[in-house]
Amino acid sequence: MSRTIRYRNAIKSLRLLKKLRQRDLAERAGCVQADISKYEHGRTVPDLLMAMKIATALGAPVERVFYDVSDVAVAEVGENILGAQSPPA
Repeated sequence: MSRTIRYRNAIKSLRLLKKLRQRDLAERAGCVQADISKYEHGRTVPDLLMAMKIATALGAPVERVFYDVSDVAVAEVGENILGAQSPPA
């Protein structure tokens, strides 16, 4: 039986915690502000290399920035963003 991955990201939450503008994050990750906006709103998904660059720019592991919501309860997502727990394996 196949399973649908319901992809989400915590880019905006982490960016705001770091007090960064979209433009600041884009410069650090090597893209443009419009790309960050598209990623934050789920209009497009970054490729693996860009996902890694964004996570590095945010100072967070890639699995904390990008996750499958079918594996993580909403309450746990907030804890993951703050670094209290790791996402389930």
